[in-house]
Amino acid sequence: MFFVAFIWIIVFILICYNWYQDDGVLFFLDLNRIGMMIWSLGTGLYDFALSDLYHPSLLINAVSLIVFVIFWFFASNSRKDVSLLKECFGELKIPNNIIYWFFLALIAILAFFAFKANADAGQLRGLSNNAGMKVDFKGGYFYRLSVPIAICFYLVGRMAKQKLAIIFSLLLFVAFLYFTACDLSRGPIVWILTGCLLFELLLYVKRTGKTKVSGKTFLLLVGVFVAVVFAFDYFGSIRTATLFSSVSSQYKMNVDVPDGFTWLYIYISSPLENARYALDNIVVKTPTFGAHLFYPFIKLFSNFLGFDTTFSSWLGSSTVVYSYMATDPGLTVGSFLMDAFQDFSILGIVIYPLFYGLVSLLVKAMLNWQRLSSLTKLITYSLAIQGPLWSIFDDTVFSGPLWVCAFAVIAIDLLTTFFTTRTRGNEKNETESRLYIEERG
Repeated sequence: MFFVAFIWIIVFILICYNWYQDDGVLFFLDLNRIGMMIWSLGTGLYDFALSDLYHPSLLINAVSLIVFVIFWFFASNSRKDVSLLKECFGELKIPNNIIYWFFLALIAILAFFAFKANADAGQLRGLSNNAGMKVDFKGGYFYRLSVPIAICFYLVGRMAKQKLAIIFSLLLFVAFLYFTACDLSRGPIVWILTGCLLFELLLYVKRTGKTKVSGKTFLLLVGVFVAVVFAFDYFGSIRTATLFSSVSSQYKMNVDVPDGFTWLYIYISSPLENARYALDNIVVKTPTFGAHLFYPFIKLFSNFLGFDTTFSSWLGSSTVVYSYMATDPGLTVGSFLMDAFQDFSILGIVIYPLFYGLVSLLVKAMLNWQRLSSLTKLITYSLAIQGPLWSIFDDTVFSGPLWVCAFAVIAIDLLTTFFTTRTRGNEKNETESRLYIEERG
């Protein structure tokens, strides 16, 4: 499959080059473009079969092509996110409303106490003696709220003018980054770094008036990528230190590459091997018809109505698609393709990408919504990026933690507007009443 692998990599390079010519360093700021990039790159890397665990097939390549084309369709037939983000950034400022900061502080306190509860219960890998253990989060959604809080304080710290405000905001950013990192999950760390990178690139374009990077800036971006590789190596090594000693031997790499690259390679490509096996060897006789796709919402309502056990039992007994590498060598994910296959059989490989496209349209509507502040839009967008970015890794169409974080940020903005409008309305009514009494008197 080497020839097919080269084709995928060439496609990846060509689309990136073409977009860079149009939009410079902001070329990737479109959810559907990210989907096209990650699936072309991921499939190409998988087809190279740098691990003896992999067995690329024409079927999995055909499926990847269908996913790629659907992302391309939505990217070609809607306004680019980058133009909307430039408009948002031009209006970006620090909120000057005590109600906004009250609600933000409330969310931050919830995130902190969720962190403390998990730390006290020994459920944070980075604070335990067994970094490879399985965790059972207490208030997991509240704990993940540390992500948008960290992004918010980073943006505020970078925009603030007063030295004290800068120091205070960046200290809070470091604190909530630490809370997030204590779990040793690389995903949420990437969520935060995405928000920071988004701001810095938009700031670079605004300050310089250039969309193309200089040699110095390019070297800086390369340095960031190298740092990410080392970070993957560091967090991955800590988590698996008690499980195995060699990353390359564990994942049967047939080339000699640094462990950091091995982690990235396995992260991006191994889900396709699990998906390939499922598509080739498993027959779905009883589809679950969207139960995995809408799982966060169905789970919420089933809990509310008291049918949690019934729903979980039904879903568990109905699910036949599984990750065949879960036990050995411990690779449990299979991109969104496995849930798609289980939910709708072969039609799922078309239905799921369509939902990614619909979510991208929803995000564009959010960026156009005048009732939301630019700060909220940037934070929410940095979370929305994670959907297509991680789509080759897991089912992220309606990822519970991501949607909770996004809803929380948007709710803060809308509640601030609601209470501010109501307060001003009451003040106006009181003023008119006093004037009326004075006139009568």
